[in-house]
Amino acid sequence: MSMETKICTSIEQSQRLLKLGLDKSTADMHYFSDGCNPTRLDVGFDKSSAKFYRGTENKYIPAWSYMLLFSMLPRINGKYPKLLSARANKDKHYYVTYDLNWYPITKGSDDGTPESAIYNAVCELLENGKMSNNL
Repeated sequence: MSMETKICTSIEQSQRLLKLGLDKSTADMHYFSDGCNPTRLDVGFDKSSAKFYRGTENKYIPAWSYMLLFSMLPRINGKYPKLLSARANKDKHYYVTYDLNWYPITKGSDDGTPESAIYNAVCELLENGKMSNNL
């Protein structure tokens, strides 16, 4: 099952962030599945709510809002990250940059959304050891 959202990371994106070492306790949302009902998105990441569900197939997958991910981006050389947009032909792309001279730190958005650019920046910084995984 695929759940599309622009509020927070998808299940697939969340699983990649976990593989890259992002601490699940930093998540501000989670997907919940009990094996019977459709997967749903809940605010917060608190497994103590499991006592309300009797299923044995309960799965909690942490998710991060894009606003939280952007706020987790570190300062580099004393500079705060910026989210910028650019047009290439008719397509609009977003980039996360630390430099006003327009040098992006990431390849930018895959799908032309600011959310994709933020997610790509976090992944790239985690992969390169430039971002703490337990902010």
